[in-house]
Amino acid sequence: MKIKNEILTKKVGLIAAITASIVIISVLTYQYFKNEFEKLMDYCYKLSKFTINSFTSENADFSVSLLIQNKSDIDIKVKSFNLGVYVNDVLVSSIVDTDVTLLKANDVTEISMDVQFNPLQVLQVSLQNFSDILLHRDKIRISTKGYFTGGSGFIVYPNYPIDVEYTLTELTSGSTTDTCWKDSN
Repeated sequence: MKIKNEILTKKVGLIAAITASIVIISVLTYQYFKNEFEKLMDYCYKLSKFTINSFTSENADFSVSLLIQNKSDIDIKVKSFNLGVYVNDVLVSSIVDTDVTLLKANDVTEISMDVQFNPLQVLQVSLQNFSDILLHRDKIRISTKGYFTGGSGFIVYPNYPIDVEYTLTELTSGSTTDTCWKDSN
């Protein structure tokens, strides 16, 4: 009986040690990924390309590319993004993309998207801004607001905020500067 109790005590001790080890490893792994995603929250982005593909009175089509710097030590897969494109706070287009893009660890990645809208609809909503378009391009604000879903391995972070704004002058002159996410709030 004494031997059975010793064996049982050893088994219970072994199970407790294994369970404690698994819990500790899980907590440390979670903390590591949490710290890396906090580094990612400090990412910076910069407009790298703005190209007008076509422009008519009924359809404007342009391409926008952003350089995104991933400051974390892990690769992040951007699984989708949902964005609204605004001109002086008037929604002109929506972008929904479900293509997977990899933001490599400690690297810069370019993400490109196409934007289309009807200029006549925008003009109808913002006729008061027409003179600004012609005379004061620095007063025309073009912003992109929305979110993306990203993750690494089994950890997924939904609804990561995106809020980028430039003036028409900045976009057309190529004089945009780096914008850090923490500074845009």
